Amino acid sequence: MPELYSSSRDTLLAQGDKNFCVPLAISIASGVDVEKINNVMMATRSSVRRGPMRRKGQGVYDVDWNNHDFLAQFGIQLQPMIGIKSRTVSKLEHELPAGNRYIVKVRRHVLCVREGRVQDWTEGRRHRVAEVFVVCDLNGNPLTDNVDASAVPAKPVSPSRPVAFNSELFETLTRELALWDVKQSGRWVSVKFTGERAVKITQSKGRVVVCINHNDDARLDLAHDVLTQLSVRKNEITFTVSCIEETLRFLRNC
Repeated sequence: MPELYSSSRDTLLAQGDKNFCVPLAISIASGVDVEKINNVMMATRSSVRRGPMRRKGQGVYDVDWNNHDFLAQFGIQLQPMIGIKSRTVSKLEHELPAGNRYIVKVRRHVLCVREGRVQDWTEGRRHRVAEVFVVCDLNGNPLTDNVDASAVPAKPVSPSRPVAFNSELFETLTRELALWDVKQSGRWVSVKFTGERAVKITQSKGRVVVCINHNDDARLDLAHDVLTQLSVRKNEITFTVSCIEETLRFLRNC
């Protein structure tokens, strides 16, 4: 767990507090002691409800904390970031420039990204990002940290999966359908009929799957008579059969 988050969190936990994500995020982002921020919140009148902005164990309304006058007490202001592609917290730290500081809103929660890491218990989780703000000084200059790029978590690389070439399927279709154009395309084998669209075929979990274009009416009508429809895609309808022999009978009748 990030050190900046842990130390501030432990301070409030020791006081028997909870639901303190807002003062915690502001403290990490601004560098101001979390107890000072918490005390200011408890002494400031809420614009939404009766009483203070925050009571012990309670959260804080956005309109109370996310405004210039309140944040200026801690020497910061927030500027919304436009064009964030990351949809979840787990991907944020790989997109945001590591040297800046950020406050991030997710559903019913607020967190800080600093020193290239999500300074929160949601680090690495799939909480959906609602809004991202750059933390700036009162002159509008982003607050920055000197971050060793090598210490920033690298963007995870998905392990490459070997493409499952259906060599047996390809060889069978090439041999049995010598008059047609049979080609390998990734894990699919395409069978192109003269002057017509191609039918794509693959094998999966012991079944043969056949894809036919929506506009290929002649083959679609025949497929509905002899094959079992599996699903409808954007441009194709998928059928399934139990073995390659049934597929060959279907193709020969096309």
